[in-house]
Amino acid sequence: MKERKYLQVWSLDEVFQDGNQSSQFREHLKHLEIKVSKFEEKLKFFHTPKELNESLKVVEIIEFIIDIRMNLSQANSFITCLLAQNPKDQNATALRGKTTSINARFESAFKKVQKVLVNTNHGFGSIFWTLKS
Repeated sequence: MKERKYLQVWSLDEVFQDGNQSSQFREHLKHLEIKVSKFEEKLKFFHTPKELNESLKVVEIIEFIIDIRMNLSQANSFITCLLAQNPKDQNATALRGKTTSINARFESAFKKVQKVLVNTNHGFGSIFWTLKS
């Protein structure tokens, strides 16, 4: 088997142009905040499903969760890479704080969904708990 060599240096500009000054990344965070706000708004009207036909609302909520988690993961990974390149990067540290704040809002809303789904008799609760991991 042929040994493959990988570069020890990566280019974060391929992910978000301009590193810790990236307007693309700031836009990503802005869209993430909007998504979390929409998610929080949807939860104002989310209640324990009583009928199986209410499962579409559950599916919509789960799709929001998956999308937000993916975007949060991308943001956290990018910031981790910025800080790996330069642990003293103050802009990256500020971005980490912003992402942590967005994540805290999301986790708070996520806990509300868990509480609602745990009370259902249609098995959504057990399915939903597996999404957390």
